Amino acid sequence: MEGNIFYIADENTYGFINGLDDNVYFFHKNALLNCTIYNLFEGDLVEFDTTTNDRGLKAVNIRKINGVQADKNGNTNPGINPLIRLGHFSEREKQIINKLSKVFYITNGGSNLSIGQSSYKFCLVKPTSVFTEQFNLQREIAVVFSDYANFEPRTLDAIAQVILEKQRSKLRIERICSILISSDSQITLSIRDLLKNDLDMQVIIPFSYQEFSAQNWDSNIIINRFRDYFFDRDLFSFSAPIQKDLYFFGRRDYVQSLVNRSLSGEHSGVFGLRRSGKTSVLFAIRRALVRNNIDCLFFDCQNLHQLRWFELLYEIARQLFAYYKKEVNHRPEEYTEKSAANLFHQDLNTLLNREKLIVLLFDEIEHLTFDIAMSSHWKKENDFIFFWQAMRSFYQTYPNKISLIIAGTNPKINETPIVNGYDNPMYEQLTNDTYLPAFDLTHTKEMVNKLGGYMGLKFTDEVCSLLTTDFGGHPFLIRKVCSSINKYIIEKSIRKPCNIDKGVYNAAKTLFVKNEADSFCELILFVLMQSYSNEFFALKRLALNPYDESIDSTIISHLIGYNIITKSHNIYDFKIEVIRTYLQNKFKYNRENLTQEEKRTEISIRRNKCEQALRKLIKIQLLGKFDRATAKLKVISCLEEDNQTSASSLSYDNLFNPNKNILYFKDLTNIIRNNWDCFKNFFDCKKMIAISHLTIINDLRVDCHAKDIDDNNFASFRSSIKWLEEVLNDYMD
Repeated sequence: MEGNIFYIADENTYGFINGLDDNVYFFHKNALLNCTIYNLFEGDLVEFDTTTNDRGLKAVNIRKINGVQADKNGNTNPGINPLIRLGHFSEREKQIINKLSKVFYITNGGSNLSIGQSSYKFCLVKPTSVFTEQFNLQREIAVVFSDYANFEPRTLDAIAQVILEKQRSKLRIERICSILISSDSQITLSIRDLLKNDLDMQVIIPFSYQEFSAQNWDSNIIINRFRDYFFDRDLFSFSAPIQKDLYFFGRRDYVQSLVNRSLSGEHSGVFGLRRSGKTSVLFAIRRALVRNNIDCLFFDCQNLHQLRWFELLYEIARQLFAYYKKEVNHRPEEYTEKSAANLFHQDLNTLLNREKLIVLLFDEIEHLTFDIAMSSHWKKENDFIFFWQAMRSFYQTYPNKISLIIAGTNPKINETPIVNGYDNPMYEQLTNDTYLPAFDLTHTKEMVNKLGGYMGLKFTDEVCSLLTTDFGGHPFLIRKVCSSINKYIIEKSIRKPCNIDKGVYNAAKTLFVKNEADSFCELILFVLMQSYSNEFFALKRLALNPYDESIDSTIISHLIGYNIITKSHNIYDFKIEVIRTYLQNKFKYNRENLTQEEKRTEISIRRNKCEQALRKLIKIQLLGKFDRATAKLKVISCLEEDNQTSASSLSYDNLFNPNKNILYFKDLTNIIRNNWDCFKNFFDCKKMIAISHLTIINDLRVDCHAKDIDDNNFASFRSSIKWLEEVLNDYMD
């Protein structure tokens, strides 16, 4: 006999099977032969022998067909669990459920839901093999009915409530997507707009009641709608911090270690580059603490740096009182520079007197850090000292009341002993080894195949390995590369679902490196450029010279902590190759100890580019002051006599066409010198300085001689050409 599992008890000891003979069979977990009850899902297809006892029909010797593990759902058949109750649905909704049963197995009739003044209904459906294979859906899906003419966002609260309640009852429900069936005929447009604006949201598959009532209704409409909403949505493209477990991958052990440290009274730091996932980790910590019934409060320092230190103490106290729904003891004006520390101490002691531990999370700590904060009172004055003195005084006096987790780029706050001539109150207060770990192969495979599976993309193990090594386990970069792979698949009209093999990966990666990687690298390194310039320039030096051993060891330890570089046998290697390439290209003219041939090549390339840009500039600037005839005469008068005759027969435009006329760098310099009024505002410097730079560039003409270029002359050339490149930036190709 064959049949579908349609019920498994919460305690995982027994269940029921709906046989193909339409009878219901009881089974005990001990009757399973090739799987365990923990592997079974409601809706799975099984084969079994039958028997009877005083309680009725019983299934024994139960085999999962073909030995397929249940979490693959390879053999779930469409249909309806015969024991579910559908009495709370209208006749119209029952007809819809009947049509859903042509492509799903309806496992649970659900119930009514009330959200505010609104009422909804739901049922649960089990994906069949076609959904498992194409969309990586393995668990039951919530189907919510909204019988209102106009869609309201609160409908999504009903979906969230169904998922939450079913998870609490230990049902294995799909969190990545839900089905919404609405009386609003425009529901597909409304949901598409919502998904477009909130990539952190689960995938909602919308249908209207009217669609199921249409005479030409076909069950293919369901799978095609799933294709529209899964395959058209790029789950790799979201960049905002991840606020839900739905899209949080890897680093769970890291999160738990920080939670454990907080519970033991330790203070921790979360350090890493921009876009490395610090805020997402803080949100994950907050979720973990809430699940464990531990109080937690999050502070974004980007929104706090304008406050003075005593104002910030009040703001923290205010938010703590609000968190516990209590009235604040003092008014803001009572928190003065003289009284704030004592009042903060009194208020928190009173507030937390009978409360359990609360964990305070501080994100973007650079905004409250000496030397690098945006506001001068934190950057240059002593607000940092006074604020953290007050905080430390409290948690040292009452060590079991608050715990701190502070997120920033590097542990500067924890490693600097003296600030403005005073002892740093935060020196060695944080657990210092909490740099964000990079993704390993397991984490990468989990992330890309989970998200990619929903989008119709299956990444081979080889590609997952390449993603991990090529991009140093940086989850943001890995997602962006996968997003580029998805774009490539769409542009090449490759039908989904499809496998992403090494060939597709290399083609898409090449386009990513060419068109997108530099902007993402700049984004990742922005904080280093802005606030930790010594680390950024050290990274630049290592990109240009992997044997550089003169860099400070503390800086090296930070760069290794960021998971950008590694060190082996006194050789530095980049874990994120695109960052090395970005730095090498950005600073390719900063390399030292060049050979004569390398010097000549650099001079030729940079001078030729500037020469082309100068032609464009001169052509435009002269026409801004003179008519074409006069401008032409101005150009010809600056040429060598031998060239004036041939040039006079050319049009003004052709004078600047290198295929029609030769304008030497010296000629261009003469035009600028003799018509300085046309160019003085553009160059924004004295005439003597501009002509001096242009002369230095012209004198080192490698196309006219092959003599050796000494280091002093080459340094002068680099200085002058850099000045000219910056001036001509808008005219450079």
